Amino acid sequence: MRKLQFFTFCFSLFLPLFGISATLTGPEKAEPGRLTVFQSDIQGDWLIYPPEGADLAKDSNERTLYFVAHHEGKFTIIFFGVEDSKPVISQTAIQIGTAPDPEPAPAPSPSPVVKLTDREKAAARAALEAVIDGVENGSIKTPSGARSTFKQTIMAKGQVCDGRSCHLSQNLQTLTEAWTERTDFSTAETVKTSFETFLKEVE
Repeated sequence: MRKLQFFTFCFSLFLPLFGISATLTGPEKAEPGRLTVFQSDIQGDWLIYPPEGADLAKDSNERTLYFVAHHEGKFTIIFFGVEDSKPVISQTAIQIGTAPDPEPAPAPSPSPVVKLTDREKAAARAALEAVIDGVENGSIKTPSGARSTFKQTIMAKGQVCDGRSCHLSQNLQTLTEAWTERTDFSTAETVKTSFETFLKEVE
């Protein structure tokens, strides 16, 4: 399956180079051993990936492919042709048998149980609220902006100094590392949603 995904990804990189695509028709699903037929609206040639465990025959009209797979799996049908003196490349896919169930997304790891001092709680709440408020009022528009605001705030309010240097306390360091792993950094809004969850945990 990983080989098929990698092949399809690499193949898709070249699709924008071709200005024309063929219209391919055929079933999306079939049972092992069942004959299926694919057709193109222009003449050309056909390939199957993966080639193992499948038989194909091409009609003399160069528009029709007869395909039989002998085991379950997903096969990619690839068509090559020429139209108006320009190269044409198209693809479609067929699932033979039952598709495997998608792997469930791993559940986010809970934050470690850390006993914060009142000062550490205040620093954590201030950093979380600074991001939440910034997203709501529009001053924070990107995940990187949220990261920067959070870091600046928690460093300003949660540092401890030992005479040689200043750094976050071990409790806050542990907690912020856990929050980083659990945060959805897709957009500023998803960061805000994650931080609202963390704010409830601190309270």
